[in-house]
Amino acid sequence: MAKVTRKTPLGRNLNALLREDTLLTTTEELQRLTKKYDSLLELAKAQQVHISKLTDALLEICAIILGFDDNGNFFPKKTLHFHVEPFKGANIEPSALKFNGIDIDNPFRLAVPEKEALSEIFKCVSDDLVIEECTRAILVGHNAFFDLGFVKAATNRSKLKSPFHQFSTLDTVSLSALYCGETVLAKAAVKSGIEWDNEQAHSALYDTKKTSELFCKIFNSQPLL
Repeated sequence: MAKVTRKTPLGRNLNALLREDTLLTTTEELQRLTKKYDSLLELAKAQQVHISKLTDALLEICAIILGFDDNGNFFPKKTLHFHVEPFKGANIEPSALKFNGIDIDNPFRLAVPEKEALSEIFKCVSDDLVIEECTRAILVGHNAFFDLGFVKAATNRSKLKSPFHQFSTLDTVSLSALYCGETVLAKAAVKSGIEWDNEQAHSALYDTKKTSELFCKIFNSQPLL
């Protein structure tokens, strides 16, 4: 694998980011860095009906826990996906439902209460934190701060303790801009050689899967200095 040099913007910026914020490395390096930074990487996508994390319903959530294979490459290890019942008093925007393609009255959604979905995700993440000897998980997402905001709001409503860091995230918007010159998830995926289906897009499950593929593609192509 070719080494990225400091002569390129990608080499300067991405390698600096790797050194400071992430655990993307071989298993041996992972153990060393987890002790140093006390973080574990997760991908999460919360599908909302509008834009207010305090008043609008979280209707679908997906989290993918990332792992390392025997060659030290990053890969999606475990997927957790739930359709979620709107919380009592939540704002429901018809235009947003149409955009997301969500029918909240469809019994085949098999939606669960917000607290149940979060509890299961938090338990799995917390279990991995113990295995990796970490204290907090880092949320990775496309516009990650937006997803983290909804997760935090839902966590407060459910009166749960989140395993995610309260403000640190890794955002594939910035990473894909460095990697391939695109910031839109669909365009970044296609330009990076990742298959994209517009018919499946905008669901939490599909977007999280594609974000994880993009994230792994970017980091697996770069050596950690």
